[in-house]
Amino acid sequence: MNKLVVWGMSSAGLCRGMAFLYIIAGMLLCVTSVIQYKLRRLKCVKAEVSYVLQNNPQ
Repeated sequence: MNKLVVWGMSSAGLCRGMAFLYIIAGMLLCVTSVIQYKLRRLKCVKAEVSYVLQNNPQ
């Protein structure tokens, strides 16, 4: 009986830990995708600016 209780508690703790890890992984994925998106937009803006500067000599 005691072993069963201990096993149940440890498995519940494991499930909670796994859920926590999944949440952290999801947040990291979200953050990295946002950063990649912003970097991509920055590259596009830089390309546009350089294109405009090249085609419009002062």
